[in-house]
Amino acid sequence: MARTTIDYGIDLGTTNSSIAVLTDTLAEVVPNKDGSLMTPSAIWYDKRGKLYVGKDAKSRHLDDEENAAVEFKLRMGQDWRKPFKRSGNSMLPEEMSAEVLKSLKADVHTNKGEDLHAAVITVPAAFELPQCEATRRAAALAGLTVSPLLQEPVAAALAYGFQSASNKVFWLVYDFGGGTFDAAVIQVRDGVIQVVNHAGDNYLGGKNIDWDIVEKLLVPQLTADRRLSDFNRTNPQWRAAFAKLKYHAEEAKIQVSRTKEPLELWIEDLCTDDSGDSIDFEFVLTPSALDTILEPWIEQSLSLCRKALSEKGLSGGDIEKVIFVGGSSLFPSVQERVATDLGTAVEFSIDPITVVARGAAVFAGSQRLEAPAEPTTAGAYSLQLEYEPVGSDIEPMVGGKVTAPAGASAAGLRVEIVDVRSQWRSGTIALAENGTFMTEVHAEKGRKCEYEIILSDATGKRLPCSPDRFAYTVGMVITSPPLTHNLGVAMANNKPLWFFRKGDALPGRKQHVLYTAVHLRRGEKAGNDNVIRIPIVEGTNDSKADRNRLIGHLEIQPDDKRVKRDIPLGSEIEVSIEIDTSRTTTTRAFIPIVDEEFTDVFRPGVVAKSPNELEGEFNAELKRLDSLRAKADDVADSKIHNALSRIEGEQIIETVQRQVAAAQGDPDAQGEADRRLLDLKAAVDSVEGAMEWPSLVQEAREQVLATRDVVETHGHESEKDRVNKLAADVEKAIEAERLELLQARLEDLRELGANVVVRQPDFWVGYLQYLEERRSHMRDQAAADRLFMQAQRAITGNDFEALKAAVRQMIGLLPADEREAAEARGRFGGTIVSG
Repeated sequence: MARTTIDYGIDLGTTNSSIAVLTDTLAEVVPNKDGSLMTPSAIWYDKRGKLYVGKDAKSRHLDDEENAAVEFKLRMGQDWRKPFKRSGNSMLPEEMSAEVLKSLKADVHTNKGEDLHAAVITVPAAFELPQCEATRRAAALAGLTVSPLLQEPVAAALAYGFQSASNKVFWLVYDFGGGTFDAAVIQVRDGVIQVVNHAGDNYLGGKNIDWDIVEKLLVPQLTADRRLSDFNRTNPQWRAAFAKLKYHAEEAKIQVSRTKEPLELWIEDLCTDDSGDSIDFEFVLTPSALDTILEPWIEQSLSLCRKALSEKGLSGGDIEKVIFVGGSSLFPSVQERVATDLGTAVEFSIDPITVVARGAAVFAGSQRLEAPAEPTTAGAYSLQLEYEPVGSDIEPMVGGKVTAPAGASAAGLRVEIVDVRSQWRSGTIALAENGTFMTEVHAEKGRKCEYEIILSDATGKRLPCSPDRFAYTVGMVITSPPLTHNLGVAMANNKPLWFFRKGDALPGRKQHVLYTAVHLRRGEKAGNDNVIRIPIVEGTNDSKADRNRLIGHLEIQPDDKRVKRDIPLGSEIEVSIEIDTSRTTTTRAFIPIVDEEFTDVFRPGVVAKSPNELEGEFNAELKRLDSLRAKADDVADSKIHNALSRIEGEQIIETVQRQVAAAQGDPDAQGEADRRLLDLKAAVDSVEGAMEWPSLVQEAREQVLATRDVVETHGHESEKDRVNKLAADVEKAIEAERLELLQARLEDLRELGANVVVRQPDFWVGYLQYLEERRSHMRDQAAADRLFMQAQRAITGNDFEALKAAVRQMIGLLPADEREAAEARGRFGGTIVSG
């Protein structure tokens, strides 16, 4: 029987990758040419320009770094190319990932005799949209025409839950891989696996531990014993030496963590010192030294676990078991800490290294393939089936429609469905007048049930039909995984406007009406003040848009043929964002003033900051933190000191400092440095907010009264309901001392009140008077005169929309500092889009 479901699942990992196939109810990992179940995610060009993937490529990275690449998954979605000196070409991260996928496809062909064109590919749950999109491009480059994406923790849960009898329980997936960390809270109930919540970090993985061993243990001893000028990983002169140190650090880490015994690390001919003498390096890695290195990284992972649980009102006691995933989860010290800290059972009966690929194969078995076009047999009837390949029901529904060949009819025909193994029969079912049928079939647990479809006429004569078979398996299925981050746009006042919230079900589509922050002059040269640029951000910070990740822009250029006239400042722009279950994102912008829709203007991608920018921002945060510390010394407030203690306990400053330093000469470190800087900024924001807590509480309660007064007088019933809910949320946030939640609800109250106020004509008349006082400051007096006349005519003619349009355009004529004040006065900062 030809495959009717995808069946193959791929774990495209930072360090290693693997592929598995679902056979009956078992997921089997396909070995590579070396007989291993894992293929290192590494590529290398030899002197002939031949490309190698896997073990050989990884080993050559030690002494031929200029022609080899590893850990490129960490840069997926970035506009960065790895140069290969020997071949003279360069490759994007997705192009290198495509070579790994091609290698896995070749393993399938060798072992299974199949040419693979469809496979489920897993991604970290913490992956952002540009990283997911880059993964899809890698799949396409590798010749995979069908490649649904699946979150790695969900795959792991499926591997354990597919044939499990567990019910009404919570699991926590602890996925500590080579480059990323995910903590996912999973609920298993009534045959369905559902992701309840998630927390993760795209730059927390085994490689962090490796680099810590190198920089905190190996390098200090090496430089103490030998003279090595400017010996650091940012110096190109020592790049090969650091590659060797990291490789051996990883190997030693694995052995020491598993044996709990000291290990002598020996590297022959590591490099030459300043005197030109060759260095053979020796170091003894002890379990206690390794535990010291591991501690902050384990604590960061546990902090994310606690966050994922607490956000849903859960604790370790509510979890049936913790499922370990990824190579770093194999360390006994990690497993002991997780079990002790969360106080629950741990599970690793399925190899944590391959569990994701196995779970991906399980999911692949539930994804139907479109039947390939086959030559039509003369006289054969075509059959269109409707059914789910996998489900928890032992008596699933199956439907279909029979279409007769030319010159024949489906009238009076019957179908019967037979289990090939057990010979269970459905009995004959007469087709409806339109050729359709619907029936239940009986399925047995523990196996893939294959059914034969028998089509016959009224006399019982069997007729040929295609397809004539299908399969169904009793097993747990997953609901569509929810969104793992908020997604929206950055506003001119540095507030995010979220279209989607973390936890929203997919697929989804949302729309908001925004207003442009520039006057787009048709036909003129594009520039910062002559392009409509809408920043798209992804993250979880409600307070400041720039504390989230910028993942791209919607850009409308002045030379776009659809821009048939100037688009004044303050013009409406309807923006919609649509996301499917694989997190494929489609954006759309409609501008009423030109009556045009723009569907091809999203520019995705994460642009890494320069090393100088990273260093400047880091120093600025250090100064801000020092200032807050000085003020905190005079205040006895536990919230402030807890916020400061968190920065110290998680070694946030040390981590950022190390990554910013590494980014000076290591492009791979730039993305992580940028991400860690966001963490530092948010942590310092928390200290700042804790110091402002008493005034923030007072401000929030006063805003509740002010907004309620406006809404009760002018608002709709839905707005009255919303203000009551926000008021309750404010009190809950105060009681729980949740700073970010209180800040977010305060902003929601302001926004709600502003939305009601700006619907009132009196507001716009008053605003016009405010602008009249600043008329002489406007940069184009002729335009100002025209707009004031337009506004007066609108007031006389009771044309509310024309008045609003004139006022918005006048704001754009003010100098930058006065424009910001005017926007703040009218709270347009919450609605006008900024570049």
